[in-house]
Amino acid sequence: MLLLSLLQQLRETLDAWTGVPGSLG
Repeated sequence: MLLLSLLQQLRETLDAWTGVPGSLG
């Protein structure tokens, strides 16, 4: 489903953001 694809992409993006030092988190 398209929704699943969007959710997976969003999760990967969040993981990338949280994995970058000096980010929001």
